[in-house]
Amino acid sequence: NTFANDNGNGSGRFIAVAKGDALVRIVNNIFLGPGEQVTQSAEMRTNLVAKDTDLVDRGGFDYRLRANSLAIDAGSDPGTAHGINLHPVSHYLHPRGHQVRPVDGGIDIGAYEYDKAERRKVSP
Repeated sequence: NTFANDNGNGSGRFIAVAKGDALVRIVNNIFLGPGEQVTQSAEMRTNLVAKDTDLVDRGGFDYRLRANSLAIDAGSDPGTAHGINLHPVSHYLHPRGHQVRPVDGGIDIGAYEYDKAERRKVSP
C-alpha cells in the first residue's frame, strides 16, 4: 500500500486498529506525509516514510516509484495469513482497473512495483 496524508496541519492517522483486535502485520507500505502510522501495537516490517521525490507525481496522485526511490527492491516477503499468500500480484491502473505487478528483482515497498523492463525500453 501507499498511504498519503495531505492534511495541512501536520497531524493525522494512517491506520487505526481497534482495541482487542488480533495482532496486525504492516509490511512493505509507504507512508507519505505527517501523522501517526498506526494506533495500536502492530508488527511493522520494511515500511518506508517517503518523500515526494520518491514518487512520480504526488500532486497528480501518481504514486508510482521514481528510478531513484529507496523503496525499489527494499521490501520483504510478506508471508501468508490464514493460508493466503500475501505476495502482491497486481497493482492499480487508473481509473478502475488493475494490471499484473511486474516481477523484476526484489519486491518493492508500496503499492507499485517499479518496472525496470519498461524503463530499459525507453532509455537510449
